[in-house]
Amino acid sequence: MRRIIIVLFFCIVAIDGLCRTEKDKGYACDKPHSMRWYFNEKKFRCMVFTYLGCGGNGNNFASLNDCQRRCLPCLRL
Repeated sequence: MRRIIIVLFFCIVAIDGLCRTEKDKGYACDKPHSMRWYFNEKKFRCMVFTYLGCGGNGNNFASLNDCQRRCLPCLRL
């Protein structure tokens, strides 16, 4: 049990800083809207959102797999 708690602690600490930023849909521009993924730190999972095409932040991934690989490193244990 103690080992599980230690591993979980390090998994949470290992989350990339950009994954801790709030979702930012960006703003509409000459680029098309698209479905993207962001990491929701409160729910501790990747979620889909509509990206408006420009701006935003780094918590914006092309696929669920990309989001999980970057923001949930312990899934690879």
